[in-house]
Amino acid sequence: MCNSLAYYLFVILHLIQKEGKIKAAVIYHQSATPAIIFPIKELTSLCRKQGIIVIIDGAHVIGQFDLNISSIGCDFYMSNIHKWGFSPRPSAMLWIRKEFQETAVPAVIGQYKKVI
Repeated sequence: MCNSLAYYLFVILHLIQKEGKIKAAVIYHQSATPAIIFPIKELTSLCRKQGIIVIIDGAHVIGQFDLNISSIGCDFYMSNIHKWGFSPRPSAMLWIRKEFQETAVPAVIGQYKKVI
């Protein structure tokens, strides 16, 4: 696997131009193995210029390094907090860009009847 910024940008741009119907892109922030940190700011910028909604999967990021989600420029950022945040297993977070917040309706607000 190549960890070159130019390579990732080339592949994404090629897919966008080839398909032309891409509405949303889900991009790993960091892979589990071999722990590659993807150039998400650049990939997000490229996709957003093409009108593509960007969803970042940051499952392995929270607790690993400093994170400023709004500086990434993505539309959605999700992460499991239990992996490196040492919280209960069902803990997760979803960050939503302001423009999408009114249209996002949670299917489930809480899993448990009693708050512990």
